[in-house]
Amino acid sequence: MAMQRVEKTVFISYRRVNAAWALAIFQNLTQHGYDVFFDYEGIGSGDFERVILANIDARAHFLVLLTPSALDRCSEADDWLRREIEHAIGARRNVVPILLESFSFGDAKVRKKLTGELAMLDRYNGLEVSPSYFLEAMGRLRARYLNVALQSVPHPVSPVAQQAAREQQAAAGKAPAIQQTELTAEALFQQLNKPIDVEADKQAAGWFRKAADVGNPYGMAGLGFLYATGRGGLQSDVEAAGWYRKAVEGGSARAMTGLGFLYLAGRGGFPQDEKQAIDWFRKASEAGDPRGMGNLGLMYEQGRGGLPKDDSEAVSWFRKAAEAGDALGMSNLGWMYEQGRGGLPKDDKQAVTWFRKAAEAGDATGMNNLGAMYEQGRGGLPKDEQQAVEWYRKAADAGHGGGMSNLGWMYEQGRGGLPKGDKQAVTWFRKAAEAGDATGMNNLGAMYEQGRGGLPKDEQQAVEWYRKAADRGSAEAKEALKRLRGGS
Repeated sequence: MAMQRVEKTVFISYRRVNAAWALAIFQNLTQHGYDVFFDYEGIGSGDFERVILANIDARAHFLVLLTPSALDRCSEADDWLRREIEHAIGARRNVVPILLESFSFGDAKVRKKLTGELAMLDRYNGLEVSPSYFLEAMGRLRARYLNVALQSVPHPVSPVAQQAAREQQAAAGKAPAIQQTELTAEALFQQLNKPIDVEADKQAAGWFRKAADVGNPYGMAGLGFLYATGRGGLQSDVEAAGWYRKAVEGGSARAMTGLGFLYLAGRGGFPQDEKQAIDWFRKASEAGDPRGMGNLGLMYEQGRGGLPKDDSEAVSWFRKAAEAGDALGMSNLGWMYEQGRGGLPKDDKQAVTWFRKAAEAGDATGMNNLGAMYEQGRGGLPKDEQQAVEWYRKAADAGHGGGMSNLGWMYEQGRGGLPKGDKQAVTWFRKAAEAGDATGMNNLGAMYEQGRGGLPKDEQQAVEWYRKAADRGSAEAKEALKRLRGGS
């Protein structure tokens, strides 16, 4: 029997948000004599069959880069990552899952996504890779995971696919070497939409600055985000604008969304300009940023910046954002199902599905909405006030004003296993009010009017809070003002 030859040909499958990781692996393997293909510059959908799938067939090893959100869009039958994985499994390539950002096949949320042929993916030995031990992990990859012979012989590649491979390799070969700081910055950047962690933010600020200093777009965009949101000990709209600009020049789609936010609010030295905001949200969406997609949907839903008020278009963008892994997009899509808008049926079960996905992805609005569905026993959920309190508290702890208001109300009523306590209610109503929540302002006004929860009976304070709530659209506050001041 002839001995099988160990092939040094590799295909890298990845999401665009993990481009730095893909490039770093490409550079390392290329330096060690491997013939590596990955779609570096972007290959049109019309060439998918003859270029992408042909290059999978032509290579012995198939590396798939997996993060906690990488499989989110694999529910779509035509998702490229799904098709690449399924094709590699069917062609009996040596499939090696590269596990990034603490990805685990044992995670219940991950297992739900392993449907159809993807269910086989967790049978392959995965390699954990972190920025701190990248070179060590690459050594293990070459020595253990790629040092195997295949029973299935790679297919000859067509001239078209071969030329495409050479072009992608040439383009990737010109890219600067990826450093540990850049990989760390990319990994931390993907965590920014999760609930605030003060210490983690400070650590991220340091890594972002190191990465930004070597021109890394993730580092620049990360600094812009921290400066814009006042996290990580940073606070400056002007600095945020400057870093977002630099990141956009480096191709960062998230930085485009960041500029859109600044224009929308008239911050960072920019005039308040909804049309400019929309332009940046659209550019970000076209460049693949899920948050940009969600924001564009909101602008259509509200009919702002010269856009028509168009619920169908809003739903389309919310769905794109949600399916691309944006938690706020999931919440907004759930809300449209709850309301039955944009051509969607009024469907509480679908609403609950999307609220839960959003909540599990760290979105505070999704947590609050899921709590409300438990409180009311809707969407196939049991009426469970303790579960409602649990989700309201998670939302409140994540800084959501509505979650704070709802938690305060549950204390006021003594529901969901909470002791009946006006003082606790006032504490949460005040936090909600200070977070800009109209319901919290109205409820705080009511507590001042009635002199409850340790507050003095103070009509002037009550009117002040009712007025603030009314200015934010609270119908209850407007009625209270009419009663107390005759509408003055």
